[in-house]
Amino acid sequence: MRFLPLLAFASLCRAKNPRIIFSNDDGLGSLNLFEFYNTLNSSGTFDFLVSAPCDDKSGTASRDTSDPEGDLRTTAQGECRFNSTHGAPGKRHGHGIKKDGSEDASLYWVNGYPATSMRLGIDNFSSNAFSRLGSNLKPELALTGVNYGSNGDSTVSISGTVGAARYAAKRGIPAIGFSGSFGRHVGWNDPDLAGKNSDALSVAKTYAGLATPLVLQIIKAADSRNGTYLPKGTLMNVNFPDATLSWTGCNDTSKFKWVLAYAKLTNTTAAPDVRQGNCSRIPTEGEVLSKDSQKKCLISVSMVNAEDLGVASVNDYNAVLESLKGWGSWACLLCFPKLALSGPQSSPYPNRD
Repeated sequence: MRFLPLLAFASLCRAKNPRIIFSNDDGLGSLNLFEFYNTLNSSGTFDFLVSAPCDDKSGTASRDTSDPEGDLRTTAQGECRFNSTHGAPGKRHGHGIKKDGSEDASLYWVNGYPATSMRLGIDNFSSNAFSRLGSNLKPELALTGVNYGSNGDSTVSISGTVGAARYAAKRGIPAIGFSGSFGRHVGWNDPDLAGKNSDALSVAKTYAGLATPLVLQIIKAADSRNGTYLPKGTLMNVNFPDATLSWTGCNDTSKFKWVLAYAKLTNTTAAPDVRQGNCSRIPTEGEVLSKDSQKKCLISVSMVNAEDLGVASVNDYNAVLESLKGWGSWACLLCFPKLALSGPQSSPYPNRD
């Protein structure tokens, strides 16, 4: 397996990195989440906190609880999932643990839904997590996932991963939701990561190795966009294919290609009038995530309106493409009908005439 060196990641960082909040819907102990925040954190100097559900809350969309501190009705029986805490029953939230068993002040679990964990992370935990930088500071960028299982087209409306990102976006915090087609749930402290679950570790590292440079490029591009990471009121939805070597062969970050797409929530959802090269339209997330496309190592990147989960505007799409313009040739956005061609296309950005 080959990854971009961390020096390459670091070269994309801004002088002032944003305060970041991570979440997911698979639970605080998720291996994918663990690899993602550790990979990003090792690529630069970030102040971050992780606020995620105690247990698996997949498929709970944007559901929240009226209890400002979480909801005891969703309390786990014993430890949080993957034994990632020192007990959960009777508590609404608390700290996760490190590999040595001690509590980690940057990790928070919440007995509630993904959106609840995002809300408490923003309102309750961030002031403490970012206290060294000042008082009452909030996150500036929200990242969710990497989810176990893809979240494309109609599943966008029920995804807890998207739901947590949506909550942040509606609060004015730029948000990106990441999902991967590899669907076997594994914890960061699984005893068989060197054995029968070694493929899960490989996939988690591949996903983290892909998500990190995308995030860093968006951070870097904000310098020329008045500090704006993503268009206001939108969220980015990213879906990785299965990165299992035995099935897709997509176990090397250099093999992947990024494809601009849109979430087709219903049969009547129309494609945005965004042009890439000579294409007549951009594909749906489902087309990019199809079985045949999975083996081409394609990653879908979509922009979603946070208010109603509809397709973002053409201007929003073009703003994001401008942020990604000039990004390393190892991961250029390609025109979907031309994917049979090898290498990056000469003009992967929309025509503006």
